Amino acid sequence: SSCSPMSWQVSGDPLRLALVTFSGEIAVRTGNDVWCEIASVMERVGASIQDATGTFMRSGRGIQWKTFSFHPFGLRMFPAEEPKIELASKTFAVAILVRALVPSEKTQMLTTLLHTTFPCLVCTVAYGTANDELLFSPTRLASSTSTPADEIETRLLIGTIRLFGNDEVGQLATISDVLSKCRLTILDLLVTTGVGDRETYEFLEQAGGPLSENTISVAVFDPANFDESIFRREVTLAANRVGYTVTSIVFDTQGNMARDRQELADYYLRRKNAIREFLKASEETHLDLSWL
Repeated sequence: SSCSPMSWQVSGDPLRLALVTFSGEIAVRTGNDVWCEIASVMERVGASIQDATGTFMRSGRGIQWKTFSFHPFGLRMFPAEEPKIELASKTFAVAILVRALVPSEKTQMLTTLLHTTFPCLVCTVAYGTANDELLFSPTRLASSTSTPADEIETRLLIGTIRLFGNDEVGQLATISDVLSKCRLTILDLLVTTGVGDRETYEFLEQAGGPLSENTISVAVFDPANFDESIFRREVTLAANRVGYTVTSIVFDTQGNMARDRQELADYYLRRKNAIREFLKASEETHLDLSWL
């Protein structure tokens, strides 16, 4: 199911929320060149970075500009010319996301600077109202003590889902489908694969391991009509179908910190039991455990 569109009044708002993405291949000389340039651009327009994240991987021998492509609005495009890269520079493929508060009168300046400062990267900029920052910030939701009634009505209910079990193909697609049907969206996703310790039954991170743990931060689009019990049942059933044996769901509501701590402790206890059962089943079926 699709979500109903939200509308905001933006006229007269002194601040705008900017969502900026970068992708492509860059040359790195000092290790953090691109972040220095991003910070410099934000400083020039008086913007305040709310949060940012990025992922990098080595490209190999030089920037492969002929094979890099991007697809805006159904079109396939390539860099117009080979970028000028210093031979001594290391090259990396990057993807970066930045969320910042920008003075409304500086939005056009920010857009221009971003597109001219990073000619070798694909850059997109989208603007929303500053109130959007309130909706998607779990920290501000938890710390706020007095808020106008109209803002409370438009806030999103934030929660955390933890899933643990065998690492199998198609798990995220199944869980995403349940979230969509229940009118939730993913705000943050952390996927960790690993193994179980044979002595402590703790989960140890290891790339390519047979076990997987997903920590998903989600938001409810329509809290007034959200049925938490139905959502919990649907997620648990779907998780069991795709190989997860332990499920935990906690929603951020004020005054329930003790309950949340207990839920998290219970999750880790159940995860230990699941690892114990996994190792026992592996030994009985003579599964290769040499990687432990």
